[in-house]
Amino acid sequence: MTTEETNNQGENMPFTPKNYKEGRIISGLILVAVGSVFLAKQMGTVFPNWLFTWPVLLIVIGFFIWGQT
Repeated sequence: MTTEETNNQGENMPFTPKNYKEGRIISGLILVAVGSVFLAKQMGTVFPNWLFTWPVLLIVIGFFIWGQT
């Protein structure tokens, strides 16, 4: 891919390896954070019951999408 190609959202922001690398780093950090929370829960750390419900998941996904725009 060349830097003149645009991303999939149709914006005029050119695709650069830096943008791609930042997205991969953030995705990796989110994956490590979620895994750490689940590991802590399995080890007996007390979390509120509402933290692992589907409404909270939808809220987190909404904040993630909102942060991308």
